[in-house]
Amino acid sequence: MGEALPFTVSGSIAFWYGRYLTMKWGETMKERILILLMTIVMVFTLITPGLVPRAEAAGGTVTRTYTATADTMQLNGQPEYNGIYDHDGDGYLYVGMSNNDGFVNVRNRMAASYNLGAPEGTIVSAELVLTVATVLRVPNHTLYMEARGSAANSLDHNFTGIFPSVDTDSPYSDEFTAKSTAEVPMGTYLQNQTITLNVKSAVDAFTDGSDRIVTFTLNGNEADADSGRFILYSLEASNAAFRPKLVVTYETGPVNTPPTGSFTIVEGTATNTSTVNLSVSGSDPDAGDSVTHMRFANSVANLSAASWLPFSNSATFSLTGGDGSKTIYMQLRDSNNAFSANSSQTILLDQTAPTGTLIINDGASWTKSATVTLKGTYSDGSGSGVEQVRLSNINGSWQTSWFSIADLNGRSWVLSAGEGAKTVYVQYRDKVGNSSSSVISSTITVDTTAPVITNVVDGKVYNSTVTPLFSEGSGLLNGNPYSSGTTITQDGAYTLSVTDLAGNDATVSFRVDTTLPIVLGVAKGGIYNTNKTITFNEGTATLNGAVFVSGAQVALDGMYTLIVTDEAGNVTTITFEIDKTAPRVTGVTNGGSYKEEVTVSFNEGTATLNGAAFTTGTKIDQDGVYTLVVTDAAGNVTTISFTIDTVAPTVTGVTEGGIYKSVTPGFNEGTATLNGVAFNTGTKIDQDGVYTLVVTDAAGNVTTVKFEIDNVGPTVTGVTEGGVYKSVTPVFTEGTAKLNTVAFTSGTVIGTEGAYTLVVTDAVGNETTVNFTIDTTPPTVSGVTEGEVYQKATPVFTEGTAKLNTVAFTSGTEIVTEGAYTLVVTDAAGNEATIRFTIDTTPPTVTGVSEGGVYKSATPVFIEGTAKLNTIAFTSGTEIVTEGAYTLVVTDAVGNETTVNFTIDTTPPTVSGVTEGEVYQKATPVFTE
Repeated sequence: MGEALPFTVSGSIAFWYGRYLTMKWGETMKERILILLMTIVMVFTLITPGLVPRAEAAGGTVTRTYTATADTMQLNGQPEYNGIYDHDGDGYLYVGMSNNDGFVNVRNRMAASYNLGAPEGTIVSAELVLTVATVLRVPNHTLYMEARGSAANSLDHNFTGIFPSVDTDSPYSDEFTAKSTAEVPMGTYLQNQTITLNVKSAVDAFTDGSDRIVTFTLNGNEADADSGRFILYSLEASNAAFRPKLVVTYETGPVNTPPTGSFTIVEGTATNTSTVNLSVSGSDPDAGDSVTHMRFANSVANLSAASWLPFSNSATFSLTGGDGSKTIYMQLRDSNNAFSANSSQTILLDQTAPTGTLIINDGASWTKSATVTLKGTYSDGSGSGVEQVRLSNINGSWQTSWFSIADLNGRSWVLSAGEGAKTVYVQYRDKVGNSSSSVISSTITVDTTAPVITNVVDGKVYNSTVTPLFSEGSGLLNGNPYSSGTTITQDGAYTLSVTDLAGNDATVSFRVDTTLPIVLGVAKGGIYNTNKTITFNEGTATLNGAVFVSGAQVALDGMYTLIVTDEAGNVTTITFEIDKTAPRVTGVTNGGSYKEEVTVSFNEGTATLNGAAFTTGTKIDQDGVYTLVVTDAAGNVTTISFTIDTVAPTVTGVTEGGIYKSVTPGFNEGTATLNGVAFNTGTKIDQDGVYTLVVTDAAGNVTTVKFEIDNVGPTVTGVTEGGVYKSVTPVFTEGTAKLNTVAFTSGTVIGTEGAYTLVVTDAVGNETTVNFTIDTTPPTVSGVTEGEVYQKATPVFTEGTAKLNTVAFTSGTEIVTEGAYTLVVTDAAGNEATIRFTIDTTPPTVTGVSEGGVYKSATPVFIEGTAKLNTIAFTSGTEIVTEGAYTLVVTDAVGNETTVNFTIDTTPPTVSGVTEGEVYQKATPVFTE
């Protein structure tokens, strides 16, 4: 691969805001795509780099400039344009990356072919010369170009479908700057300046055979989307001087081979001095030639202007100022004035001291040990790197020699003696001998004194709250955080640990016991009927003032006081009693039998009678077998069993008041009489009659049973066979009954209308049957209605008898006499229909006017009926003032009428013979009404 060529840059920055670009894809592509490009354009100028000088040829040299036979461009991997049609024929080719509006992350490459024709000698140099139209790039990103030869020589600028294959791994490539180290500053390339690439190796490689055509492909930094692109003039550029050219120089005679050589920098890869020593070697392959001169410079550009020095195997060189990587270039010259290729060596100039810090015990401020652990942080920037370190407890006087920086972190160090603030000093030195000059130190305080805990004593037991105090550090109480002055109120064993900032600790253990001793075996106020073994969990005890040992037994009856005192002074006092005497019971004796009530008493404790609570002095009057259990407070028990028997003998086969057709009485005990005559159990009785059976047991209890032998049916009263009733209450004194087959109870009122059959059966099966009827419907009366008024009426009814105003009345009789009437009709069951009505034959009474009366105004009044005045409805009490003749007809509810004719006259009478206000000697007044 050809070497990177040195260059210099100058120029300025301009901005290009885009233009329209039309693309074609060949003869069949009919589309044009309009793309707006907006990008920041940087205009660069390349000052043509110096080429490797060729030796003076004995036979001379010839230089040929070749114009491309074809060129083309590839856009994003596709052959989009050629030199004829690109940019609407404006003659541009693109190389590099686009990353702006319209062309985001798009790769551009170009290709150009040259035909060198017949060989003219040995190729001394070959340079591809391209002219820059402009440069598009994103600021501060590396911009570079690669040129590679290609064996694909079928390149036709009239056909866009072919672009040479690009082998990026091909050794035949030349870069005008190294991708890894160099950056092309903005403004390097100016419009119409050239980029010259050394392509000799590629031309040599691809013109060795019969084919003298070489094709170059050019690409930019395709790994960086923001690297930018070159815009180069193409074969179609209007100015021929701007078109891509290949300049080849041939040697036409024998060649003087240049010398070769190398050098090394004695100081190695880094130094802290600006003048370095060089060790030089050189030779010349041509017979009779020798290396005679050498020159050195800090750049390729400055090498050609450097002074020649006589060749020597050693030299010194002054580096440029400022820390950083420095490159020294060397060139040799032989006795025939041939120059060697440039050689170079790089060294790092580092004149800056390292910096750093020191950390003790990972940054702790306190320690209780004089032995600590160190750790450092350090930096030499871009220098040679920190290599060594030394330490001391004394500022300015080092207690260690320089040792490897690798041994610093984790290093154990002993501080100066005594408590208090201790400072450790450190100095760092880099690989070229620069040492940190400023004081670097770290301070930590040594404290070996444990904290003091007050207000609590180690090992002591307290029967009240405790408030421990300490003046420094942090506390843990039974492993939990604890603050000085916090009161401890809970019982328990405690360990208080206080640790100061240096890690010194103090510990006290104590116990808080506010709990009274626990006594087992007896309880406060307890009463016991057995020997008691008493234990307590701690402390010492007295029983009724005498020393008492846990586990001792108390057996004697009596009152006791036990006092137990624990280590903390807590006292438990228990008073109890031993009582082994059973309660005493009076009123009954064990096994006793009583035929009357008894009163049972006991002197102490509580009792149950047949399992139920029982109170002393209670009377027992119920028959039964009893067990009385009396238990005193100590648990002593007295048990008494006795019997109360107040029950007369049991008689079977007959019951009190029973009625039977026949009966066979039996009894379980004693002797009997039947109506005063001795009677044996199991004797049958079947004769009608009333009997009294008396049975007497051994205890004198008597059972008397009265019964009857009856073979006659029951007697029913309140209802008779065939009777009809409004309601009825059948009564029977014995047996059971059914009314219309439904069970019936004697004395029940029957009020529901219907026909009934009552069957009464006595206890022995005798029956009495009564059929009767309930009739609750009153008789129906027509011809009159309750509360009505009639001029005359004819009441009619179909059943029963009637009374009119309490006088017997016959259905269908007409009533015409005026008056108020009450008609009561009663049927056979006693149901009544009562109707009150009135016979009214008197016309209504009218007041306020009278028949034939004449009135100035009138107010007729009537108290019943309706009225018409001159055939128009009239209301009683209405004043009439209109002059005229009137007929008032008043009709009452039954049709009785009163007619009154009267006149309203509002005209005054006419008087003649005298005049109002006149005076006469005599006068004869005349009036007609």
